[in-house]
Amino acid sequence: MKKWIKDWFLEILNQTFTLLGMFIAWVVLTGSAKTVVGWAILWATFVWLISMGIREKREEDLENESTSSDN
Repeated sequence: MKKWIKDWFLEILNQTFTLLGMFIAWVVLTGSAKTVVGWAILWATFVWLISMGIREKREEDLENESTSSDN
């Protein structure tokens, strides 16, 4: 559990400027556009964090394939 929290936190830090840009976009909007973009940002961030395990597994598989083909 600690590893997942640490990985999650590092993933957020790696995407700081992306999240900052989305936050700035949300701040400058008004009305219904602000609401729609706010929900889109929340859902995109949620899906991105949930899919972290899938992306890491795929990267490990690709690394294993490249290592085995080198031998």
